[in-house]
Amino acid sequence: LPKGPMPAHLEPVRDALAILAELHSLRARRPVADTLWALFRATRAHAGFALWANGEHALPNALTFVDIARTREARDGVRLSAFIDGVRREFVSGRGPEASIFEEGADGVRMMTVHKSKGLEFPVVILVDPSTEVRDSVSRYVDAERGLAAIELCGAAPWELVENRDAEAARERAESVRVAYVAATRARDLLIVPIVAEEPRFPAKSWAAPLLAAVNDVLSRGRLANASASLGAAQDGPSDLARRYATEDGRELLLWDASAAEVGRSPLVGLRREDWLRAGTPHAEAGRAEHEAFVIERGELMVRSAELAQKKVTATARAHASEAPVEAAIVLMETVRASSRPGGARFGTLVHAVLASVALDADAASVRQLAAFEGRAAGASAEEIDAAEHAVSTALRHSLFDRARSAYARGACHREVPIAELLPSGELLHGVVDLAFEDGGTWVVVDYKTDAVIDAELDRYRRQVAHYMSAIARATSSPVTGVLFRC
Repeated sequence: LPKGPMPAHLEPVRDALAILAELHSLRARRPVADTLWALFRATRAHAGFALWANGEHALPNALTFVDIARTREARDGVRLSAFIDGVRREFVSGRGPEASIFEEGADGVRMMTVHKSKGLEFPVVILVDPSTEVRDSVSRYVDAERGLAAIELCGAAPWELVENRDAEAARERAESVRVAYVAATRARDLLIVPIVAEEPRFPAKSWAAPLLAAVNDVLSRGRLANASASLGAAQDGPSDLARRYATEDGRELLLWDASAAEVGRSPLVGLRREDWLRAGTPHAEAGRAEHEAFVIERGELMVRSAELAQKKVTATARAHASEAPVEAAIVLMETVRASSRPGGARFGTLVHAVLASVALDADAASVRQLAAFEGRAAGASAEEIDAAEHAVSTALRHSLFDRARSAYARGACHREVPIAELLPSGELLHGVVDLAFEDGGTWVVVDYKTDAVIDAELDRYRRQVAHYMSAIARATSSPVTGVLFRC
């Protein structure tokens, strides 16, 4: 990416590419779920989702995606690219999991059928689609005792259906009354019932028609006073927008008159709480001041980090670039190795991955299971997996790991430790230490190597470990020794 000045309209593009570059460089060194969360934090995507008009569903979708990543990686050991490909295939084929919805008691809107709402209660319930009509034509008759199902087919009806049509129609009407009762009793505090046209009536065959008699009975009692003070009636709007009525048990019925609503008002679409963002309001001014302070602080941090990033160098690269002799005490330790075993970068990565995760006191079965797991993730062959299992099992029996186990019991043993050191030249040296533990007041820094022939690279490896030792010595103010462990 270009480091120098560029047109202002291209700077967001450069920033976005920098975020993607960082995520890409670390994708194989951290869990998939952590990579996704890093993307959300860098882009503040989850905050953006929550501001969408349908944010109640968009945000759970994003969180579900992270949960799926965590589950898949724990179960199958997939990496980021394999996870993305798998999820894409599932959603294209329609097999993708549904997004989680808000739990009971959480703020949000739940949409469900009357039948699915049985046994549930909500503070506010809105009955929708009152124009849906109850079926008045009976097309089937079922007699469970006789094992009979009489169904109308191509306009022809069995005699059993004809004889029982009136009884079935009565049963359907009774069922519609029960459905309306269930729907109306789901509300704990407020029930909202749409009405049709200018009168509180429903189509004669509406599923909500059984409520009409009760509504008409209440409306016949006459209008109450102080409409604007009841049930949240719009106090900043027309006073005729809401009319209050009393029920026999002292409850209130509030009739909202759509004809009195404001005409020409801009619809509330897009972002929720758009009024908070409008200039001049207390929320907007306070938010703007806070955001401006955040932008200034973030800009200062980005300038400092950009200056430091330009001078960032890995311990491996620094060891490659230098030929200076190493004065630090670094010991080469080796285990018994088969001369014909596999080699190469993939095998080395596999052995490192197993040593990074395996329990220091693991038995042979545990090592075998972990080697198979990491091998599948790395695409290793069966021969490489067997060789990695043998290499790790042999390493764990070495006396060096006896000392590491003792330090681990004291809480003084760390694996895959990120280190960083600001060098006198202004460069930021960074890397990852395979193993570090404290033994008798001295920190032991261990770097794993799987090279078949190590002599040609020994000096470079020593310089790499020396950088690790220097960083840990400065961090702990303790003496440090180094070990190149060839396994």
